[in-house]
Amino acid sequence: PLGGPPARQEVTGGRIVGQPWVGPRIEPTSDLFGRRAMWVYSENDIYEHIYLNASWYVWHCLKGDEYPMADTDPCATFKVREGIYLLTFSEKVMTMAAGMVLDFGALRSYCAAIGRDSKTGELSHFTFGAFGKVLSQTNYPDPLAA
Repeated sequence: PLGGPPARQEVTGGRIVGQPWVGPRIEPTSDLFGRRAMWVYSENDIYEHIYLNASWYVWHCLKGDEYPMADTDPCATFKVREGIYLLTFSEKVMTMAAGMVLDFGALRSYCAAIGRDSKTGELSHFTFGAFGKVLSQTNYPDPLAA
């Protein structure tokens, strides 16, 4: 779409051929709706996330090279198990698509992204992680919570 991210992704279930499926399948979830969290990637890189709904989240640079930038990007959220989520997203600011595991029990995140280097245009793959803190949780009234 016009003004949308230049990269898109799709999450599909998978398993090793010839092996039975073990455990529950990951499913889309609304568990994070209304959650606001701060993710500290380094002493100089701190971001806030606000999980708006099943399709959108906000990131806001609190400290770092992108300060004071913020944006709302498309996403999909899946529950892996209690307290652990997979957030997939594509950014408009950087040409990248990413999968981020958010562990709200350990307050850690782990991310792998693929995109284009802003200077050379070459494809690049990068990983990063952060320590987190839940700042707030807004609980919307029914029937909006669905």
